[in-house]
Amino acid sequence: MELDRRSAPRTPAHLYFNKYIDGVPHLCEALEISMTGMLVRRVHEPDEDLACYAVEIGLPGVDEVDPEAPTPPAGDVAEEDEPAEATSGDDGDGQTRRGRLWLCATPIWQEGRYQALAFVGHSALDRLRLADLMAELRGPAVAMRAGAGDTFVGEA
Repeated sequence: MELDRRSAPRTPAHLYFNKYIDGVPHLCEALEISMTGMLVRRVHEPDEDLACYAVEIGLPGVDEVDPEAPTPPAGDVAEEDEPAEATSGDDGDGQTRRGRLWLCATPIWQEGRYQALAFVGHSALDRLRLADLMAELRGPAVAMRAGAGDTFVGEA
């Protein structure tokens, strides 16, 4: 008899994301995702076993560029004596990027191209964004039952 070590319900995902190895993004597919980790299919990455990985997940339905962020006019160049202000999520073009969930994940097991990753050290905001992602993946019926401002904790 095989024991199931899952501590949180999983949601089918089929969502592509980047797993960073030595600072280089590598394409993976999340097959299932939960509040504690995910089952992934490694698409293109080297065979390197690391203690943890940075994981970048694009959030569906969220604009990549913040429409409220100022857009510099075409051809506008900052004066040399004016330091460029760097803000969180700013790619240097004056527009704030959003719609990305960054998590730290550690490998649990690996078999062939499949790998189980556990999320470690994520903040309360990361957990809320992850819960929103899972509700989005489950579909509108579950998201409506969870409520507009509610934190989704378990299966509906």
